[in-house]
Amino acid sequence: MISSLDAARTPLERGITLVEASAGTGKTYAIAMLVLRAVCEQEIPIEKILVVTFTRAATEELRGRIRQRLAEARRLLAGKQQPEDATMAAWLETIDDNVRPQMEKLVTRALYDIDQAAIFTIHSFCQRMLVEQALESGQLFDVEMQGDSDDIRRQVAEDFWRATVYPMDREACGIIVAEYPSPGELLKVMGRAGEYHCLEPQSPGVAHWAKKFSAAVDSLRRWFLGDGGGKTLQAFCVAHDAKHFKKPLADEENFRDFLGQVSDYLLEKTEQPPLKYLAFLHKEGLLEIINKKKFKTDAQRVQFLERFSLPDEEMGDFIAARKQLLIAFRRDFLLFLEETLQKTLEERGLLSFDGLIRVLDRALSDENSTLRTLLAQRYDAACIDEFQDTDFRQWHIFSSLFAGGDHFLYLIGDPKQGIYAFRGADIYSYFAARNAATQTLTLPKNYRSHPDLVAAVNHLFSYRQKAPFVYPSEQLPFVPVTAAKNHQDGALYRGGESLCAMNYWQLGQNPGRKNWRPGAAAARFCNETMREILDLLDPENPAILRQVVDGEKQSRPLRPRDIAILVRSHRQAGEYQRACASLGLPCVVASRASVFLTEEARELLRVLAAVAEPGNPALVRSALAVSWFALSGNELYEIWEDDRKRDRYLNDFLSYRQIWLEQGVLVMMQRLFAKEGVLVHLAAEIFGERRTTNVLQLVELAQKAETEQRLGPSGLLLWLNTAIAEERGEEDTQQQLESDEEAIRIMTMHGAKGL
Repeated sequence: MISSLDAARTPLERGITLVEASAGTGKTYAIAMLVLRAVCEQEIPIEKILVVTFTRAATEELRGRIRQRLAEARRLLAGKQQPEDATMAAWLETIDDNVRPQMEKLVTRALYDIDQAAIFTIHSFCQRMLVEQALESGQLFDVEMQGDSDDIRRQVAEDFWRATVYPMDREACGIIVAEYPSPGELLKVMGRAGEYHCLEPQSPGVAHWAKKFSAAVDSLRRWFLGDGGGKTLQAFCVAHDAKHFKKPLADEENFRDFLGQVSDYLLEKTEQPPLKYLAFLHKEGLLEIINKKKFKTDAQRVQFLERFSLPDEEMGDFIAARKQLLIAFRRDFLLFLEETLQKTLEERGLLSFDGLIRVLDRALSDENSTLRTLLAQRYDAACIDEFQDTDFRQWHIFSSLFAGGDHFLYLIGDPKQGIYAFRGADIYSYFAARNAATQTLTLPKNYRSHPDLVAAVNHLFSYRQKAPFVYPSEQLPFVPVTAAKNHQDGALYRGGESLCAMNYWQLGQNPGRKNWRPGAAAARFCNETMREILDLLDPENPAILRQVVDGEKQSRPLRPRDIAILVRSHRQAGEYQRACASLGLPCVVASRASVFLTEEARELLRVLAAVAEPGNPALVRSALAVSWFALSGNELYEIWEDDRKRDRYLNDFLSYRQIWLEQGVLVMMQRLFAKEGVLVHLAAEIFGERRTTNVLQLVELAQKAETEQRLGPSGLLLWLNTAIAEERGEEDTQQQLESDEEAIRIMTMHGAKGL
């Protein structure tokens, strides 16, 4: 049974309390109230209350909110102020007059000691505990933090590739390389190592399945060289001529490719198997491409299959062995990466951020460890924010220290917002905590959204009671919330009538086609979204936004800044941005994507490559084609046909290189920007502000890498090329947001988390 958390009155209880807080329900406010009440009602010093949240920005916000709540409570307890909100008023009513002076002293002390408040990210918490308890944790004193371990991870991936792929026979190697062309691709696809509780399924290893796969290939080739291969290909030819296949084999060119690629592979003329075509040698694969207009019943299709001497058994072994080979390869890689990465970091005296969690988790594994006792005694209460983004190691740390029943452990999160699995977040750790909780509470009111929208969301998710979010409702239920706002606050009107709070669009029949293609459907939705925005912003008849500001009702026309477009990917964000720009709508992409993913990063690489080798005309010509120089095709042709103009640019790039060598990349790029008018050209383009921001940020990051790593031109080019190839992105490489004061905001679902 889930009860509501009244931040002012619900008794504070020892043990594990899970608070499921939907977006907009005042989670941060509730945490600040829990800290205030722990100080006042349980007399816990502020330094013995642990608060852990997801980001550094969130820690600063929480610290400010807690300080604000404590300061307000001191004024209330002293009788110097009336409550500013209903929650503080309700809390004040629960306090007897005779204990208020004592509580005022406790709050005053907490304010004096607020700088000692234990408000951390998970990484800073682990680091503090390991540093301050180095002896008990077995951690070295002189370990250096390595925020970015990408270079070491790449080296480990290359070592695994050399040790595993190089010795393989050509058949197994072909399968691996077809799936993962390089160590970098393998590393990118497999994500981060060391964030898995266990790896399933168990496997004998890649060497075992490489032999199995080679045996399956040999068996398939023996079938092909016997009578079966010729008969089957002949049957395919007859069926193709009779138009018994649909795409892709219905097409003449594709059919010739099928015959050629299958024959070449099975005759050992090529190494990589044509998997798409080989699948048609299996009964299930062949059934997928039968022209069902020719064979309308199952009996007819079965009869058709009998014309082919298909190697069902051999292909079954081939498909199964390939699947197991790839599974074993991925599993062996993750095990190798985790073990070797940690060993390499330790040998170099380094520790990654993820390593902090791993080391503390390992140090707390012994139930009788001194470290566990010391850390458990350090804090009396703990509030873990954004708990839906935790993983099994983090849950083990907090449960080991604070779940014994002597502490107040509050886990606050919203599993519906658990969208960071790619970073290691584990919904099953959340479920484990939910099962272990002594009580489960929820925040019942939404303070952000209009009542009609809250009601619409409640109706939408209440429709499916058993599993509203895929998982059974016992694990992940939908708990309706009520709206704290009134109907006049945030309502949209047109012609005196309120507009619908939620509209659901569904594509109708695609004109001229049976089904919608994904690209065409996405374009249609984009067009309809633009049409809706233009309608809402129509200067002749705009939608009217009614709000309550400082207790007063206000009305004004809807503005672009009031609108947000939520998309699934950065690519889709770019499509909507271009659509807005084409209609003259001001818009900005609120992006957390790495700036190395942008076109400006690739353009900077071309320019730097030309400056590094100004004697290479091809590189200089490639650089001048970049949009920064605003040269048309005809102008570029004239420059290269005119010796004087060409020599001018070659000499300029030579001088840029000299500045780079003497004064660094930042000074050089500033000189290039000024002489070539780069920033002026960019400002004149569509999305000029965004492009200018990206270019300046990239140059700043290049200068930082040059200084910290002591890189020359060739080293900096390698650094930038690697960063682009690996889509590298720490916090300072996320795209900086230009002014969005009056613009429509376009954001991905990850960037908009919490809305």
